[in-house]
Amino acid sequence: MNDKELDNLLSDDFLASLAPKDSSVNGQLTVPDYLPNDENHTGYKAWRAIKHIRGTKEEMIKSYKQVADSLTPKALYVIKKSEVGREIDKAPQNIFSGKASFCKPLSDFLDDENEELFALFEKAQEVLKTESRQTGVRSKTKDKIVNEYQQMREELDALKHQKAKDMLDLAVSRLPLDLQQKLKVK
Repeated sequence: MNDKELDNLLSDDFLASLAPKDSSVNGQLTVPDYLPNDENHTGYKAWRAIKHIRGTKEEMIKSYKQVADSLTPKALYVIKKSEVGREIDKAPQNIFSGKASFCKPLSDFLDDENEELFALFEKAQEVLKTESRQTGVRSKTKDKIVNEYQQMREELDALKHQKAKDMLDLAVSRLPLDLQQKLKVK
């Protein structure tokens, strides 16, 4: 690889393509158009709370190392409106069902985030399911276990015979040459 190719790889275009596609850059969040960029606005607070809760839910999904069943809590991968309300100390009805212009888009945003979290959860579960496939004796049928046992026994017998032959050859090779000739071994 010459210097010119290396310079092309380190160009601004290439480095910009490596930048995360996330809306957050260096900790700054890009506020959607339907919300004012006012930190005291209820819609803005709710939007930030959703982003914050999503981050914690992602961490919970990554740290959940069990295969899901009917007892797995949905709170693991679903952001509830009540959670957002508790986060900003407002009633969820006022945030998501009110008459304000940001209520419907914010509710849609929450639904989208929940769909993405569920997809992430499903992906993590697929990985766990492939890792946790049973490999022990209980996962095999009786016929398969019997066949494996018979094959192992045959291999063991063959190794025993080979070992005995090797030991005999070694013993004969250590005999004095005149004794080997008398026995006509070689």
